[in-house]
Amino acid sequence: MPTMPERKVIVIPEGKVCDYVDGKFRNDTPEEYVRQTIEKRLINEHKYSTKQVKIEYTLLLGSSKKRADIVIFDKDCSDFKQENIHIIIECKKESIEPSSVKDGIGQLKSYMSACSNCKWGMWTNGKQKEVYRKFVNEQGQITFEDFNDIPPQTETSMILTARNVPA
Repeated sequence: MPTMPERKVIVIPEGKVCDYVDGKFRNDTPEEYVRQTIEKRLINEHKYSTKQVKIEYTLLLGSSKKRADIVIFDKDCSDFKQENIHIIIECKKESIEPSSVKDGIGQLKSYMSACSNCKWGMWTNGKQKEVYRKFVNEQGQITFEDFNDIPPQTETSMILTARNVPA
């Protein structure tokens, strides 16, 4: 008589959620709810692999360390260093506004600026979304162009149509 395969049961502790990308238990907070929603969209709709996506990635900004909620590396990347980050995503709880001095789009832009090869960034609170493409001119000056969405995995090298809003 054939035996049934053994089922693995995962018990999620109260007040925790199991991260969609890395499987770690994280505190069940309003911000985490937003992040889990974005992670599912990145994997299921944008077709990024879980190997490309890193959660709570430590960035070095000058002499201080900050954590980016989600970073994405190119699909062929095997060296997950800060200079190889392609996309940064910051997730906030619904009550945080994009204009917030501490947690708004300024935070995202500072993270993008600290990552030499980062081309895309997204800030969201679950109800509002701001997306930027970073450009660096010959003098090393950084500008940000407003876009509708980050590119899916298949289009990371393509430039999408911008909304042409000044930075």
